[in-house]
Amino acid sequence: MADLHSGKLDGAVILGDPDRCPVLNTMAVGTEQLMVALPED
Repeated sequence: MADLHSGKLDGAVILGDPDRCPVLNTMAVGTEQLMVALPED
């Protein structure tokens, strides 16, 4: 998550609960517990 905040990564695929990192915008991808996290900027 630190790499998303620092701008080293443009996005991340995260397994599990999307509310685990409330400082990032997340969205569910399908019905599986798979989501993509993107920085707000």
